[in-house]
Amino acid sequence: MKRILLLLTLCATAQAATIFSLNPKIGSRKVGQTLQVSLYAANVSDLVAYQFDLTFSTNMAVQSIDSDGLFASDGVGVFYFLDNAAGLISFLNDALIGSAVLNGSDSLVKITFLLLNPGPFTIGFDTAAAYDSGYGLITADYYGADGIIEDAPASVPEPRTALLFCLSLTTLALARRARAGACR
Repeated sequence: MKRILLLLTLCATAQAATIFSLNPKIGSRKVGQTLQVSLYAANVSDLVAYQFDLTFSTNMAVQSIDSDGLFASDGVGVFYFLDNAAGLISFLNDALIGSAVLNGSDSLVKITFLLLNPGPFTIGFDTAAAYDSGYGLITADYYGADGIIEDAPASVPEPRTALLFCLSLTTLALARRARAGACR
């Protein structure tokens, strides 16, 4: 009986791991399309500050970065440095500016990328740190994202366009034949 109570106590005190990830998990996209990615925090407890350096492939460019979710609701902006040529975004946020302590799971930032050239791409954490209210480092797992940018499809004429083209050629051929027969 004591073993069961000890096991139940251990299970009750166990916490889910804090996770920072880039969502959604990305598959195949086409050149010229945009791709929205959220920097998502899961199972956060007592988060007051963070610093993330995200790297991304240079066959894509950041179109916009928007505050989203947890920090946005507290009126605290996200500070960032962007270098599209190097494929780097550095985020910095200190919630003490807005005196917020964050708990739970939500999106921190939404990034919109423009897909420029075909080929594989990755978006990942280069350096990352999250801090609690005592400015102790929060232990967390970090997950990036990857995918493939495909060539834009070649334009294919619609069936009506092809039909009109064939009708025009037929009409021209019939007119030429009629004119050749009238000249004899």
